[in-house]
Amino acid sequence: MDIAYRTRTCTLYVGDCLDVIPRIRATVDTVVTSPPYNVRGRITTGLTRRTTARVQQINSTFYADSMPQQVYACWLQYVVATLLDRAKGLVWVNHKLRWVDRADYHPARMLPFRIHSEIIWHREGSLAFNMRRFAQNHEVLIGFGFPHYWDSQVDRMLSVWSITHGKKPGCAIHPCSFPLELARRPIVASCPPDGVVLDPFAGSCTVGVAALATGRRFIGIEKNPAYVPAAIDRLKAWRSEVHDSPPLQKNGITTVAPERSTAG
Repeated sequence: MDIAYRTRTCTLYVGDCLDVIPRIRATVDTVVTSPPYNVRGRITTGLTRRTTARVQQINSTFYADSMPQQVYACWLQYVVATLLDRAKGLVWVNHKLRWVDRADYHPARMLPFRIHSEIIWHREGSLAFNMRRFAQNHEVLIGFGFPHYWDSQVDRMLSVWSITHGKKPGCAIHPCSFPLELARRPIVASCPPDGVVLDPFAGSCTVGVAALATGRRFIGIEKNPAYVPAAIDRLKAWRSEVHDSPPLQKNGITTVAPERSTAG
């Protein structure tokens, strides 16, 4: 376990999350993460030739997740169980329906834990055309466990969120980064001000930027050292990213952190 970056409000570790989590001494209030989808070699069916070539390039460049389905499901269960044991509050997991060997695997089937909230993320477009089913253009964000803090202002956001990436700074670093707004909302909802947000699959550190931008502290863990230098640069520059992006203030909930919160 190596510490790649540390400030008063942010720590980024390089290593396997199952090795690092037990060694973190800080209190973790909330987890927000998007684990590997285990899709290598499984998402080329039904795509155009150009898209298939792009997917294959991404697979060969970034992905190493190609476990058998049952092995993957057991690994993911163990990771989330470890997170639930470590966090005081909710563990938010962003995932999507998987089709493997003519069987459907909803994240809630793979993760048999208490569900506090399920969000449908309506995203732009789909890569799953011509697969003899309705093309999937949504993912789910599930909050497992029970919150020790909840901001009731967010109840008005309902449970179906149409969020586009807009500017995509994370996409230049990681092929599956998600929108800043998708990370921000569960943080504001379930992590107290000045609390600690953990992302065990930090990638391009979108969750880290969202945590810092809302006045929370951040602990990230990333196994692939190739992502780390650019992720550190992104954490150092989080203020410019937030202020240069379209306003993320919705329903009276402010994205940008108070000036007293610093990073980098």
